[in-house]
Amino acid sequence: MKPYTRGHVIQWSGKSYDIPIHHNPIPAEAYKQIKADVDPGYPPDQNEDGLRVFDNGFSNTGIFEVMGNKGTIQYRGHHIEDLVARHSYLDTAYLLIYSKLPLKLESNQWTSAIQNCPLPSQAVFNVVQCFERASLRSSFPSAAPIMVTMAGLPAAITDKPQAVPSFVAKNLYLSNLPNVDAEIPRTITTYATVIAIAYCHATRRSFMPPNSDADFVENFLIMIGQVDQNTGHPDPLHVHALETMWLLSADHELTKSTAALLHAASSFTDPISCFISALSSGYGLLHGDAIEVAYAQIQEVGKVENVPLLIDKVKRKGQRLFGYGHQIYRAVDLRSKIIKGILAGLLEREGREKDLTLDIAWGIDRIAGEDEYFVSRNLKCNADLFASFVYKAIGIHPRFRILFGSIGRMAGGLAHYRGAMSSRVPRIRHPQQVYIGPRQAPAA
Repeated sequence: MKPYTRGHVIQWSGKSYDIPIHHNPIPAEAYKQIKADVDPGYPPDQNEDGLRVFDNGFSNTGIFEVMGNKGTIQYRGHHIEDLVARHSYLDTAYLLIYSKLPLKLESNQWTSAIQNCPLPSQAVFNVVQCFERASLRSSFPSAAPIMVTMAGLPAAITDKPQAVPSFVAKNLYLSNLPNVDAEIPRTITTYATVIAIAYCHATRRSFMPPNSDADFVENFLIMIGQVDQNTGHPDPLHVHALETMWLLSADHELTKSTAALLHAASSFTDPISCFISALSSGYGLLHGDAIEVAYAQIQEVGKVENVPLLIDKVKRKGQRLFGYGHQIYRAVDLRSKIIKGILAGLLEREGREKDLTLDIAWGIDRIAGEDEYFVSRNLKCNADLFASFVYKAIGIHPRFRILFGSIGRMAGGLAHYRGAMSSRVPRIRHPQQVYIGPRQAPAA
C-alpha cells in the first residue's frame, strides 16, 4: 500500500469530502471539514466547528464545560460566576467530585474531614529541608519550588503505605469508591501542606500548624505565615482573593496535566502519586508555567512606552505573546474578567505604590485589545496575564504562583480520578502510535 492515498466520504446535503489516509490512519482533523447542521437545542456539540473524532480512551465527562466561542464556563452545569459569587472553594470542590453542591450537613462533614487530617510526618520536613533555600540577603529560592514539592510528596505517601496499591500488591481503588472517598480529604490536605512546607523553607519562614477553627483557605495562609502580626489571622480580603483564584482554576477540561493524572490512574495508582504525575506534566512553558512566563515577559518590556514594540514584534511572528489568546477561547476568557475584578479590589484597598509591571500589563491588554491583528483573530486576554498580580498583591513569592494555583486544581483532578476509579473495567489508557520507521535494518 502506498503511504498516502485518498478516499471519499459522502455526507450531508449530498456533498463529497476528500479524507486523506496516511500510513493507514485517518487524521482526526480531516473530519472538521464536514459540518453537521447546528443544533440550537444543544450548543455543546459545537456542530458548526465540524465533526470531532472521539477517542474512547478518556471516555466522556460531565465535570467541565467550556463554550470558547461564547466565553462561558460551567462546573457540573453550574456557571462559574455563580459559584464565585455564592459558594466556597471547598463546596465547589465537592460539586466537582461528587456531582452536586453539598447540603449544609454535607458541607460541614466535608470541611471537618479535611480539617481533621493529620499533618505529614517529620520525614516530609526532613526531605524538604535537604534543599538549598534563599540566602539571608535574598528572598529568591535556590531550588525550583515544584521540584522540592515533588520530592516532599513521595515522602508524605510513605506515611500511609497501606494506601499504596503497589505496596500491598492489590487493587485498592478501582470500583471501590469508599476507599477513594476515604483518601480524598487526605490527598487535598497533604498536597496543600507539602506546598506550604516547601514555601516556608524556601522563604526562611517558620511553618505554622493549622488552626482547627479556620477553614481550608485560611489555614493555608496560616501555615505559610501570611497573617496579620497583631491578630494572627489572615486578611479576609486575601482569603477571598485566594479562594476565588482556586475556584477559577478548579478544573479546565482535559488539560495536559489532567491527562497525565488519568494515565497514572489507569494503572490503579494512589491519588497522591497521580498528582505527582500531573504536577510534573504541568511544569512547562506551554501549560502551568505560562503564568510565570507571561509575568517575565511583562518585566522584560521594561516600560509602558515599549509595549507597542512588543505588539509589533508579535505581529511579525518574532515573539509569542503570553497571557493573550487561547486555543479554546474565541470570546472573553471569563476567568480573566473575574481576576481583573479581584485585582482591582485588592489594589483599591491596599493603596499600593505604583506598580510599573502592572501598568505594562494594562498597556498590553489595552493596545492588543484594540489592534486589528488581534481583534480579527478573536485573540483576547486570558487568565495568565493578570493572575500573577493577584498573588503578588496577596504577598506571595512569585516563584510559587504555579504551585499555589495547582492547589485549586486538586478539585478537578480528584473529580477525574474518582470518575476513573468508578469504572468496573480495568484498562490502561494510552494513545496509539503509527510506526513509520524502516521495515528491516540491513544486515551487519
